[in-house]
Amino acid sequence: MSNTVLRLVLASFVLASSAAVAPAALAADPAAPAPSEPRAPAAKAVDAKADKDATDADASKERAWSAGAQLGAGSDGLGLGVGARIGYTLPMRLYVGGAFTYYGTTATSSNGAVYILAPGAELGYDAKIGPVVLRPYAGLGMAIARASVRIGNATATASDSRAALWAGAQVTYDITPSFYLGGDVRLLTTLNGNGAAVAGFGSVGARF
Repeated sequence: MSNTVLRLVLASFVLASSAAVAPAALAADPAAPAPSEPRAPAAKAVDAKADKDATDADASKERAWSAGAQLGAGSDGLGLGVGARIGYTLPMRLYVGGAFTYYGTTATSSNGAVYILAPGAELGYDAKIGPVVLRPYAGLGMAIARASVRIGNATATASDSRAALWAGAQVTYDITPSFYLGGDVRLLTTLNGNGAAVAGFGSVGARF
């Protein structure tokens, strides 16, 4: 009888010891995953800003090309002007591109027309302030004048081409990262020094 009671006491002691050791072993197990703590709002805000900056940087790199159309007028008889411009802005903000402008001069009448074509290459610098881009630039190209006059039933034509130089500044405002509106003022002259004219334009364009 005493042996039986002793065995029951020992068995109860072993079971109690096992139940106490198991939770402690689980708590001390280094392989058990630690509970995750929620991130602080400040850390989330920093991550969000970093993601936005990275996205903006990528967008800026993808839109180094720009192209636009222009409509305006010039002084010294140039009259209505219509033009186009396309170019590429290098990482150091240096702009390299080309431009073409058509001027319908004030000499145009019912008996004839005189117009000037001005194609050329341009070099400038893009100073970006938020959505505004200020670009001082200079261009070198040709001023090609063409005239046609009706005399009775016949039409006489003539043309003259001279090297031309122009300098000016363009200001644009980015409506979206891809589209902009702007204005442009330039001074145009031929290299033989035969006078100069001022022209102003409104512009609309895209960056890509």
